[in-house]
Amino acid sequence: MKNKKYSLESILKIRHDKEEEKLNEMSLLLNQYLENVETEKKMTSDIDDTVYKMNSEKISNIRNQKSCYLYLEKLRFELDEQKRTVEQAERDYEGKKKEYIKAQMDRKVIEKHKERYVETINLEMKKNEELMLDELAIVSFNRRKCQ
Repeated sequence: MKNKKYSLESILKIRHDKEEEKLNEMSLLLNQYLENVETEKKMTSDIDDTVYKMNSEKISNIRNQKSCYLYLEKLRFELDEQKRTVEQAERDYEGKKKEYIKAQMDRKVIEKHKERYVETINLEMKKNEELMLDELAIVSFNRRKCQ
């Protein structure tokens, strides 16, 4: 194997680089998704806090009641928007995850081919070595026989 070079080494490197790129992209999308989920949780908590305050405090002024209600509606609208953002981020992440898995499989195909190539070369070298040892044994035997 010392003087034989694997011919698909450059393709293997390209596929490895592509896999790393997909992994990085997937990681970024996962972080973005997790941030969006955290924002959604915070928004839900804000809504719960606002509802609790509205129910615990006696709001006597109609204007205050209306402003609290409008604020609550605004928070709910923003929460709905955030839920859509989270769903989109999850879809993006899942799509990138599929691309990563495909890139990983492509790399593994070439690595498996390389392993088989190395096994073939090693087997060939072993056979050549055995043939050489057989020839040496025959030559040695013939020398002893002639002497």
